[in-house]
Amino acid sequence: MPLSTPLTLQTHQTVPVADDPAAGGAPALAPHEVAALDALGDRLGIGLLAHLPRRRVRLQQYVGLLHLPGAAGTPGRALELLPRLAGPGGAQPVPAVRHDLLRMLLAAHGLPHGPRLHLPGDARAALARAGWLDVFVLCFCDTLAQALRGGLPRRYRTVDADLPAVRGRLRLDAQLRGDPVHRERLACRFDLLDEDHGLNQLFRLALARMEALAPGDAARRALRPLAGAFAAVRLRAGDGGWWRDLPADRRDARFDTARDLAVAFLDALAPAPAAGASAAFGLLFDMALLFERYVGRALREHLPPGLRATLQQPGPHLVDRAGHGGLLRLRPDIVVWHGDRPVCIADTKWKPLDAAGGRLGVAPADLYQMLAYADRYRCDRLLLLYPWDGAGGSAAPPPASHRLAYQGRATTVRVGQLPLDDLDRVPARLRALLAEAMADDAPGAGPA
Repeated sequence: MPLSTPLTLQTHQTVPVADDPAAGGAPALAPHEVAALDALGDRLGIGLLAHLPRRRVRLQQYVGLLHLPGAAGTPGRALELLPRLAGPGGAQPVPAVRHDLLRMLLAAHGLPHGPRLHLPGDARAALARAGWLDVFVLCFCDTLAQALRGGLPRRYRTVDADLPAVRGRLRLDAQLRGDPVHRERLACRFDLLDEDHGLNQLFRLALARMEALAPGDAARRALRPLAGAFAAVRLRAGDGGWWRDLPADRRDARFDTARDLAVAFLDALAPAPAAGASAAFGLLFDMALLFERYVGRALREHLPPGLRATLQQPGPHLVDRAGHGGLLRLRPDIVVWHGDRPVCIADTKWKPLDAAGGRLGVAPADLYQMLAYADRYRCDRLLLLYPWDGAGGSAAPPPASHRLAYQGRATTVRVGQLPLDDLDRVPARLRALLAEAMADDAPGAGPA
């Protein structure tokens, strides 16, 4: 059964818990839906909800689409989780958020759709009336269908078989050990060109998972012929992440974008659809990780000449333990280098920033973390990046940023916010914040 028109909520949104969620008019969750989300979070080892007083919950940093169970045999409903993409002009309308979420997702995975998302005609209409998963499926189907115009990718594989006539070459050892009753059979080894190989198995699994999530009518129409094209391909199990280890083959370069979309889909934090109406299932992406990857790639691709950036690269250890070597390896989100010297370390945080307080809303743990980076990398210029949230109490709209200096040190951390209401302006904003961070000094710094 297809998912219903989704209830749309945003990350960090506070939602009441009501016995009859449809009664008040405002978005609300029923107690059994909250219980299902808690159980799903426990199963995945993540926190989907924060429980607040007065029967309220707050959504955490996960985005995607879930199917929540109904109560006492009633049909369930779909829950669409979107990020809060805002700028100084206010929050984005839902269709624009869906579009930009897809752009961020594709750009974070290094896909060519990221900078300018081309949407098939059905996808454009789905942005206004349906969940973003429908649009993701339509983009994938459109990309895969175009690649398939050159035919299904095929591979040679070696086959051993007993045949009535020689094919390929005769395996003498096997022939001598063979069944004496059927001497007319010849033990042959030959190469067979067919479509049952890893890349096609990846597409078969992605199509099956998308169909199981039951998106809208347009997406189901797009999935149907593609599923038929891969009907002869074996359906492999959807666990173990085997799709990440598939070897690349330049002969199939036309499938690269479809392959990356399928991997991004299968890598999402979601359980496989389970039997029974009480199972909550769907597709979930960690927005904190998505924001980190999106910002990192945008900054790396638009750095000034002479600079380069590494993303999530393992660095030095924080401490040593006698007989055990280094412990607690550091892994900053972004390190900007000039030659072999780090000139700025940046970290992203997907959470609202209340810039009105003395620490500008920055958590103490974030400041301690950045200080550890500064010490171990011998780099005194730091940058903390947050999404712009007009509801967070910030007194100054972007492009204003703020500088904090660690007392008794030459180390400074620049705190900046990124408006996400216009993704085309993000690279320029990142370059400006990086320039501000690298130009910072800490007058009067000296021994504490």
